[in-house]
Amino acid sequence: MTKSRILLRFILCLFLLTVAASAQVRIAQLSDLHIGLAKAPHASENLRKAVKIINDRGVDAVVVTGDIGETPRDWDEARDILGHCKAPVYYVPGNHDIHSNDFDRYRHVFGDDFFRVRVKNVVLYGFDSEVFANYDSYDAAKVSLPAASEEAQENKARMLRWMDESAEKPQEQDRDRDDRTVAIGMQHVPIARHGNMPPDGRPYWFIPEADRGREVELLKRLGIHHMLVGHWHHRDEFEYGEITWHVGTATSWLTFGGELGFDIHTISPNGDVHSEFISLGR
Repeated sequence: MTKSRILLRFILCLFLLTVAASAQVRIAQLSDLHIGLAKAPHASENLRKAVKIINDRGVDAVVVTGDIGETPRDWDEARDILGHCKAPVYYVPGNHDIHSNDFDRYRHVFGDDFFRVRVKNVVLYGFDSEVFANYDSYDAAKVSLPAASEEAQENKARMLRWMDESAEKPQEQDRDRDDRTVAIGMQHVPIARHGNMPPDGRPYWFIPEADRGREVELLKRLGIHHMLVGHWHHRDEFEYGEITWHVGTATSWLTFGGELGFDIHTISPNGDVHSEFISLGR
């Protein structure tokens, strides 16, 4: 074989590898930052460390699946740290961010609490799990979650109607001729308990059973097969409603053991998700 043919094959292989890599989407998932929480004194330091690693590794987007900070001042600190990310950052609220009657406070800082954005061939849907119940007090949820406030119920109706309308009328920007669109969702609270996780089985840790069927139905109609969630401060992955739920651990403090850290999810053009855990220690 001549040198020119060897060089041509090398260039072709390099081109194919480049095309394959560019067809993948890499999303870093951070969760439960809890900036400003007394029991997490190293939360800001850990977040800075995570941002440096994410920038060194390279991703297409960063998502934060809730519990950003304890006060608006802490939100500002979190946003300042995450402002050093080279990739765009998208947030969904956690129960430490939105309480029963302060949805507008969050929106004033972060914008809509449910939304859709596009990252290459991935359509990323963000949802507000705090509309489903009152997650204000862990102690109050010993047996059952307190009912959602009137404001939360109104926002729940708005979000579910938006999901329904989005499923009925796909956006023109998602109808590409050259690639397949993959839908990925994210919210703070996981849909249900996974076996004995969390070991504390009180309903504070998941979506009320009465709402699960409707949410799963709408997620599937949106074409979502993978959901990125947090809340447990413990990394896990499980199937529910034919959807894979990727539970990110915390960067701040641990609840049920494990390690602090975050995931980098690589999403292939056919919608498969490969997750790599990056440890920040214990």
